[in-house]
Amino acid sequence: MPIYEYRCLECGDKLEIFVRGKIEPAVCGKYCPHRGDKPLGKGELQRLISLPSQHSTPASNSDIAASGLTKLKKTSDGTYERIAGPKVDGID
Repeated sequence: MPIYEYRCLECGDKLEIFVRGKIEPAVCGKYCPHRGDKPLGKGELQRLISLPSQHSTPASNSDIAASGLTKLKKTSDGTYERIAGPKVDGID
């Protein structure tokens, strides 16, 4: 069940709403951030386009090598050491 981002067309505030099923809220109602301040909560909602959330883990050295890429690490003396992947010309 996704969380969608909406904008209230009455006050302009953005809010996130957990939507159950296919029924989307039409007005702020109980989600209105101002409902205690003023008699708001009747503003029409406009659903916003949001980027999806992505969670990833860093690639392992074996994944890097299997992809044909090379991972280098800068050493304390300023040179680079190959950690994974094929040898690169000019780097030991």
